[in-house]
Amino acid sequence: MFVDPQPEAGAPVWGEVARVGRVGAAYGALLRAVLAEPGADGDWVLLLEDDVDFHPRLAAHVRAWRALEDDRCAMASLFNPSLQPDGRPGAPPNTFGARPASFLGAQALLLHRGAIRRAVAEWDGLSGGTSQRLARRLGGEGPIWVHRPSLVQHVAPDSCWGARVQRALDFDPAWGPSP
Repeated sequence: MFVDPQPEAGAPVWGEVARVGRVGAAYGALLRAVLAEPGADGDWVLLLEDDVDFHPRLAAHVRAWRALEDDRCAMASLFNPSLQPDGRPGAPPNTFGARPASFLGAQALLLHRGAIRRAVAEWDGLSGGTSQRLARRLGGEGPIWVHRPSLVQHVAPDSCWGARVQRALDFDPAWGPSP
């Protein structure tokens, strides 16, 4: 678990758009903390935000998700708040490719450690929210695979930076893959 070490004193007020910069800085610190832990660049790292509900078989579904076997993929998501498909052919079962320009939602991201390293190197120069920065940086390298249906649901009552709370329209805690 990562807890932002920066004090709240003097930070923009919760629910204001000015808070985007604070959230971005905290997420950059999270990514640097991930890299401080041991691991290989090809390892997947699962980053979960707070205020999410999980599919009861989340770990089993992630282990079985064939999209994570795609060496071209550096970023994947278990949360779909109506992302726009990129039309990429050959998506694995229960998967679609998301357009990087439309990407939104860091509730449940899977990132290769090497991709985290590349994103951190440019983090302060990237624009947008946390997931948008990652998608812009990593989406040009290969597909951003998104699990269909979503395996997590955002249950927050409000947004930390004043935006509409994003929810997955396809979250189904009873879902299981077809035999």
